[in-house]
Amino acid sequence: GGGGGGEPFSLHVVTSIVTGVVATTVAAPFDTIKSRVMAGGPGTNAASAVAALVRREGPAALLAGWWPAYCRLAPHAILTFPLLEQMRALAGLGNF
Repeated sequence: GGGGGGEPFSLHVVTSIVTGVVATTVAAPFDTIKSRVMAGGPGTNAASAVAALVRREGPAALLAGWWPAYCRLAPHAILTFPLLEQMRALAGLGNF
């Protein structure tokens, strides 16, 4: 036990890990494109950066930097969401 609504604490940790994976995977292409646009100089826009990236490096390059981004995000998610659920349980609040 230990979570709100009789959910085990481990469930909150596992769902936080999954949340980190999903959030990192969704955000990584946008972070990569933003970095390429910023490094490209004047006249570089998102569409041209994506086209050049995919043409030169392939679609997998959109996920460049995924692991460092996950290592930054995961600890935050693993601490935040289980802590939130524990605080809700202590306050006597139900599920969302």
